[in-house]
Amino acid sequence: MVIEYNSRVTVGQEADDAIAIRATELGPDTIIASIDKDFLQVPCVHYNFMRDTFTRSSEFYGLKRFYSQILTGDITDNIVGLYKVGPKTAEKMLKDCETEKDLWETCVKAYDGDTDRVVENARLLWLRRYEGQMWEPPT
Repeated sequence: MVIEYNSRVTVGQEADDAIAIRATELGPDTIIASIDKDFLQVPCVHYNFMRDTFTRSSEFYGLKRFYSQILTGDITDNIVGLYKVGPKTAEKMLKDCETEKDLWETCVKAYDGDTDRVVENARLLWLRRYEGQMWEPPT
C-alpha cells in the first residue's frame, strides 16, 4: 500500500487521528472518504463511498456528533455509553444546546455528574486535530 498508493504508516497514534489531523491542516474543504461515522466530528467534507453521499460537517455539527457519541458510546470500539441511549435519544438530549459548554453540561448531567466517566469516554472518542492533543472539557 505504501509503494502502490503512497499511503503512510502511523506510529504512536491511530490512523483515524492522523487522518483527522491532516484534514484539519488542509481545511474545511478537505474530503475524508470513509464509511466510519466517527469522522463526522471533523469539520470538513465527508464522502461515504458505500452510499455515494457527501456531508459537510461544520465545527458545531462535529461537536454535536462527538458529544452524541459520548452519550451513546461506540460498540465497535468497546466504549460503553448510557443505558438505553441511542442516536435518536442523544439527538433529542442535545437539541437545545447552542455551545460546547451546553453540550458538556448536558452530558455530565446525563451521567449523573460523573465527570470522570464523561472525560474518559470523550478522550477515547475524540479524533485529534493536532499532534499530541489531549481532549479537555470546555471551561
